[in-house]
Order: sequence, then C-alpha cells, then structure tokens
Amino acid sequence: MHIVNVPVENAPGWLLAIDTSSELLGVAVTNGTATAELVWPAGRHQTTVLLPAIESVLRRMGLVIADLSAVAVAVGPGTFNGLRAGLGTAKGLALGGGLPLIGVGTLAATVMPVLVPGRLAIGVVAAGRGRVVSAVHAMSGGAGARPVEVGPPANGSIEDLARRLADLTGPLTLVGEIDDAQLAVIAPAVAGTDLWVPPAPARGRRPGGVAAIGYQRWVAGDSDDPDTLDAVYLHGAARSATVPG
Repeated sequence: MHIVNVPVENAPGWLLAIDTSSELLGVAVTNGTATAELVWPAGRHQTTVLLPAIESVLRRMGLVIADLSAVAVAVGPGTFNGLRAGLGTAKGLALGGGLPLIGVGTLAATVMPVLVPGRLAIGVVAAGRGRVVSAVHAMSGGAGARPVEVGPPANGSIEDLARRLADLTGPLTLVGEIDDAQLAVIAPAVAGTDLWVPPAPARGRRPGGVAAIGYQRWVAGDSDDPDTLDAVYLHGAARSATVPG
C-alpha cells in the first residue's frame, strides 16, 4: 500500500538516507539545505557497519538518532544481502521512532545528481558476471523535479547497454557502476552521439541522491508503508516495471 498524506509545511526536520544496494555503503542526512554523506566500500559487511556509519554521519552534524524525523532507503535493484541490511535497518528506525519511511529506487538515486532539463540520464548498477542493470530517466516537470523512468529497467551485457544507448536520441548522460574498460566497449556504438560520462570519482552513486529524492517525497507528504515496502533484487530487476522514485 502506498500512503499519501497532507503536505508538510516548511522544513520538517532531518531525514536519514541509507543505501546498501551494492558493496558500496552510503549514508546521508539532510534537512533540505545542509546534507552530510558518508560512502565507502563495505564489502559484505553492511550488517555490522551500517549502524556505526549512521551514528558517525549524525555525529558530524551534531545529531543523534532521536533527532531524525524521517528515513529514506534505497530499495534496489541491488544485492540480496545488502538490500536486506539497509531495508531492515530503515524499517526498524521508522517503526521504532514512528517516522515516515520512503523507498527510493537505486537507479533513480544514481542519476539524481546529474539530472538536467532536456538531457536523458542513464543509471547503471553492476549485476555481476559482466552484466549490468540500467534504466533511462528524464527530469520530471514542475517544482521538485526528480527522475522519471523512460521505460522499465533492462538487465543485460555491456554490449546490450551499448546497443540501447545507440538507439537513444538527444543528449545523454551515463552514470553509475561502470568502469573504464566497460566504457571502452561502449565507445564504438556511441561514437558521434552527445554522450557525457563523468570522470570515475564523480560517476558512482552517492547516498545524497537517495536523500534528495526521499526529502522531496517527504515534504510533499508522500511515504511508504513499512509493512509492504520491499526490495527489488538484481535477478528480478528486468521484470520490475515500477520501482519507487
């Protein structure tokens, strides 16, 4: 069940964002103006390091868990163990504190920082064994613009992604979990197109994307039911027509 409440007046407080979609763990906190984020390779240890990471980023802002007013969490596509750790922690904080919970699609969070009008943004999540999950996004119109999927996610090889990019028209931005060797495979297919790929340090997903989308939905009074909010795992990503944005 999707819950839509009355819009919140003014800045309602601090929102915590959690992203454990992959082995790169990210935590952010924002009040809509100031944002602090922490991101690093946690490997398969998200379960043991997530709560200390949350406390660390809160401490840097002079906050404690009791100061939070909402929680946003990336819901995939992502790894099974990673998403379970993040979603379980987010639900626990939301239910324990009586806080709104907002699920954010991982691919939407990936492209959020690079969204501009008139330019499609393609987010990529590594799916293992040389495969990637990708989705094409455009910027929504009106106030509080955020990513809108242009078609469902696709799960395929790098060559499949190259063909997908070649079929798109207009200016494009490619971001996410894609390395220089994979870009070299894509390059011939997109030669002559208006494709921008940020340098590696700026290419990866950051928890600030989850925070930004989550905050927009929260101040609009839009949240999810903790009992029914679920993850989208990598093996099922291509079959999922809708992922929370």
